[in-house]
Amino acid sequence: MKIDNNIMLKVWFKNHFSNYSDPNISTMKLIKKERDYSYLYENILTFNIEKADILVRSPNEALLFELFERFKDIEVYFSPPTLLIGSITGVAYQSILAASPSFFQAAISDTSDEYYLYLKEGIINIVAELLGESLSEVASKTLAKSIKLYLKNKFIKKSLHINDAIKNFSKNDQLQQSSKILKLEPNELENRFEIKMLSRINPDNLTNDIPSVEYLAQLKADDTINKKITSPIGQCESLMEPVANFMANHDMTNIKYRGIYIWDDATDEMPLNHFVVLGKKNDKNYVFDLTAHQFANEGMPSLNAPLILEETEWEKRYIAAGSNKLIKYKDFNTANRASDVYNAYPRHAPNEIIDGEKILITPPWYWKTVKKDINQNDLIELPNIDSNATPTIRDQIYQIATTDLPIKDNFTFTAEILQHSGLINEAQKTKLIDRLKNISQQAGSSRYEQPNELIEQAHQITTIDQLLQLKKGELVVFSDNDSELVYKNKSRVHTMVSLGNGRFATMASNALDPSLDDGMQFLMAEQLIPLITGKTLKLLNPLTIPKYFVYAGYPKDSSEQDSSLLTTVYKYLADGKKIKNTPSFISLILQKSGELSPEQALIFSDTIETLRDSDNSKTTINDVITNKEKISDVNQLTALSSGTLVIFHKTDYQVSYIMMSIGKKGFITLFSEHLEKTSKYDNELISPSQFNNFFNNKSDDQQVTIGQINLKSMRQSALLGKGSLFTVDGNKLLIKVQGAPSIVNDMDALELANVIKGLSMQETNSIDLQKIDTIELQSCFSTFGSQSLGQKLANIFDKKVIAYPFSMSKTFEDPKEEWMTKPKIYEPNKLVLADEQHIRNNKFYKDLAGLYQNQKIISAKAERHLNLPKPEYLLIQLIYEAARLILKKINEEDFLELHPEYISHDGRIYPQALMELKSLIRSFTSQEMTQQNFIELIIEILSLSHSSFDLLNQLLSKEEH
Repeated sequence: MKIDNNIMLKVWFKNHFSNYSDPNISTMKLIKKERDYSYLYENILTFNIEKADILVRSPNEALLFELFERFKDIEVYFSPPTLLIGSITGVAYQSILAASPSFFQAAISDTSDEYYLYLKEGIINIVAELLGESLSEVASKTLAKSIKLYLKNKFIKKSLHINDAIKNFSKNDQLQQSSKILKLEPNELENRFEIKMLSRINPDNLTNDIPSVEYLAQLKADDTINKKITSPIGQCESLMEPVANFMANHDMTNIKYRGIYIWDDATDEMPLNHFVVLGKKNDKNYVFDLTAHQFANEGMPSLNAPLILEETEWEKRYIAAGSNKLIKYKDFNTANRASDVYNAYPRHAPNEIIDGEKILITPPWYWKTVKKDINQNDLIELPNIDSNATPTIRDQIYQIATTDLPIKDNFTFTAEILQHSGLINEAQKTKLIDRLKNISQQAGSSRYEQPNELIEQAHQITTIDQLLQLKKGELVVFSDNDSELVYKNKSRVHTMVSLGNGRFATMASNALDPSLDDGMQFLMAEQLIPLITGKTLKLLNPLTIPKYFVYAGYPKDSSEQDSSLLTTVYKYLADGKKIKNTPSFISLILQKSGELSPEQALIFSDTIETLRDSDNSKTTINDVITNKEKISDVNQLTALSSGTLVIFHKTDYQVSYIMMSIGKKGFITLFSEHLEKTSKYDNELISPSQFNNFFNNKSDDQQVTIGQINLKSMRQSALLGKGSLFTVDGNKLLIKVQGAPSIVNDMDALELANVIKGLSMQETNSIDLQKIDTIELQSCFSTFGSQSLGQKLANIFDKKVIAYPFSMSKTFEDPKEEWMTKPKIYEPNKLVLADEQHIRNNKFYKDLAGLYQNQKIISAKAERHLNLPKPEYLLIQLIYEAARLILKKINEEDFLELHPEYISHDGRIYPQALMELKSLIRSFTSQEMTQQNFIELIIEILSLSHSSFDLLNQLLSKEEH
């Protein structure tokens, strides 16, 4: 800023420092001709200013130090003399230097009277200097000459009394104008004057991240803008363009114009409209809302001043001010477009939706009177692709949860799952519900039935390893029989059903911990461990929730017989099959016995296969087993429990032999070619006695280590796939699915949200989600990263989500080719449409799974769908031909001939599309074609061009691309 004619101040910076605060002198810079002279005065000034602030207590003197604080951070340029100043204003710095002889004399005074005299004179000189009363010699000379002048003449300079200076202040027109900006008000009281500090600026109105006070003052310096800020009603629309220009001139980018509607109640068909401008600086979005105070008399009294705030802080101000109002908004690229939509007549009713509009506040009356329940019958039907997907236990759970009369009782929900899974019949279901209710009601009494009595061969759960090992269909019972339960009204018994892979289906789990939800959930083992240890995830009050006793096992009298490894092996042999010494065989046995879920078994197989590789340098035996123990005697082998792994190795990176105990009958083996043959029969179990010779002649470098399968180390891979990504970059959480098993591709947003929460709570590499502001989905997630999943996750976590729509990889990020699709960004938004789209897109995923399972229809012609609307017919035709391409019934050239839109876009030809298409096909057909690979490749092909993507997007997410 410039200072003309002594102290013609145009703007000033923040004024919310407390009285008597110490000025920070240590960082002042005094530069002349590129040389720094600050050291000459720094120590003296620091000492005396601190002393002055401590010792001077008169009201006017305290006022002056407050005034000094208000000047401190203004950037000032002097000419002449040229004086470049750092963190303190040039005018204030010069004033202090002008007074420094007095401070210096005070510092070396012999008596306290002399000290106070010189100290007083120094302060008065600062006053005189700040109020424009310095001698002309001081103003016209260079700083060095000024100092010499003061030192030589000692106080020949006129020393003004404070009241005289203030009186002069009140008569100076220029200073009067400046005082309005400074928020100083001189008042004449009888024969003296005093300066009254006006109210401070509310820090909740103006951010400290950018020089918002200075920005506001500069904007107010424009008379036209200032008049509109002073009388804000109806002025927000006309301010958009000038404010946007100001922001652009101050290095703000990505300027947006936000239109806003504010409704008072459900019958309000003439909502208030409002406009603000947004811009980005230093990777943050800021809102310039200079007429927010027009709503102070519209039921939002706390909006009493112009706002310049970071976007989330701006949202908080409005949420606090209008908690019972409905507020929606949408951002536009131009002011005219914002005006066209949000200043149009007639206005929108509360239940009307503008495409892309977001809800800032959803008051209780809105949900009661406006929001419609999601109903499958209200949804737009997807094209029928002859879906014939086999229902899974997860599908059955969703069917239970989405019936016309959804179940909200935990016991009934659990029993229904067990019945639908075929584990218990109708009579057993009723009996189980009654017994659970009886246990819950009689907890703590003499008739109390222990929850573990409901379970066949019940075992207590105390560790996460045990949770990860639970089989699909096992009943999990949480119990607390403490009669002094803190939460008196909460159930003392709670049930879940294991889905395998450390995931559990339950209902109303907030009975266990208030931080959990009351609806249906698929919780992770990591989310349950705090309940077992007594350390809750998040307490709503300082009380401690009791530790729960947890038992698991199949329900008594259930149809499921707990298949042991030995039983599974015998069944395998009874079918005439042979034992194989491969990783896939042992994984197969673990999966068929239920010891591992399909995802866990696949990752286990891949991990031990890696240990065979002579070039392996990353995977160690620690990635395979936990609770390790070295053994050196053959007798130790005979005592091993079923499922124990035995690893023969020289280093932790190279394994020569692995076998797994299946109980007293012996072991099944892997890698037998790396050790001398231990059995003369290929199709025979290995007994411990066959290792006598090995242990008797074992060299020192040969090690034998035993342990249990380390499911914790495989946790991320078993959920997201081998080679997946789950890490943090700054405040961004990066998630990428990579390869099999990719189980999350079959999840909806609620399931995936708990996967994210669970993985963030792992013992190692835990992530504080509170510090995350953005989630980036880099590959296919359930419904392919489209609005439903991206938007739902943004709502669940209240964070920005970057998703790659329908695409399976991040290869399309910032693509060089115009014809490729782009990622999308979703902000938290509670619109009901996102829920509907989420259901539509999940159904589409299931349709593709059904298409894979019923491949014979792929050869059928799509003409039978001609009765459908054209976009739906074209989509089915495209999907069928993409499927034929994947199954090698046609080649890439044939496909592009049928769909020339892949090689042309906006009148331009892109011959490289053929190369991209061939690359995609090769990447998938080089491996076994599974249902998951089939679906992924279909979506890759649909994602490859704008044309195909828009066609699918139009029918699913109803978004413009």
